Amino acid sequence: MNISHRAARSRAFPICVGVLLCTSAQAHMPYLLPNAFDTTGRDHVSVIGSFTEAPFVADVALKSERYTVTTPSGKTVPIAQVSYLKDLAAFEVATTEDGVYRISTGERLGRKSKMQQKADGGWEFLSENSPPATGKVVEVQSVTASDVYVIHGKANTTALLPTGVGVELKLLTSPINIVANQPTHAELLFQGKPLANTDVIIYRGTLDGQGTKEFSVKSDAQGKLSFTVPATGTYLALIRHRTEAPAGAETPWRSYTYTLTFAAE
Repeated sequence: MNISHRAARSRAFPICVGVLLCTSAQAHMPYLLPNAFDTTGRDHVSVIGSFTEAPFVADVALKSERYTVTTPSGKTVPIAQVSYLKDLAAFEVATTEDGVYRISTGERLGRKSKMQQKADGGWEFLSENSPPATGKVVEVQSVTASDVYVIHGKANTTALLPTGVGVELKLLTSPINIVANQPTHAELLFQGKPLANTDVIIYRGTLDGQGTKEFSVKSDAQGKLSFTVPATGTYLALIRHRTEAPAGAETPWRSYTYTLTFAAE
């Protein structure tokens, strides 16, 4: 989606109708996409949610019972009226209060499957067509969550505060100040604590289904990271984290996928 941050503030998003062929459900990424990142002069924003392999081409509707918006004053309220099509979810959020809004899917528990540990310590999912496992095999359930920030009037930081739930990418640079060829600073968290030495993959969105992996950065020992996007446009930050599940979970392991949509001017 090669549009500037400033243009993204006023231009509506196209509804993408291309359907992608998926080789693995785990390859899908969730995302939220607003029709404006700056709603100054407007009283609402329209948002779509979908799973995709190529940001931001809608593929499978992102269904959630936990859609919420956190207002600039810090109040978190459910988004009750969500319309579901086959390829996407769509809803509106009122933006009459000045400041930054955090729109979120909330955590979604997904499919259960198995994964095995590779020789390098990483993990790979198993399917019916996978060769016999050679490493440690565990039962795992997917957990997905997506966020996007929109701004009305003068930006503030209340909605940027982490919730302490699951994986989160806390922006230390205000969303309004993300600019191409200038560093953006952030902190990667898991359950409210720094998530160290973890890859953050930054994709630049396209409308032709050819979403490309721009680059990846790794959080440091304190969970801090910086990245610089090469051009104006709309981007998706993707984090995947596999770890043991909390007590009482349906499976002993969980695979977390988190995305944050943002625009660069």
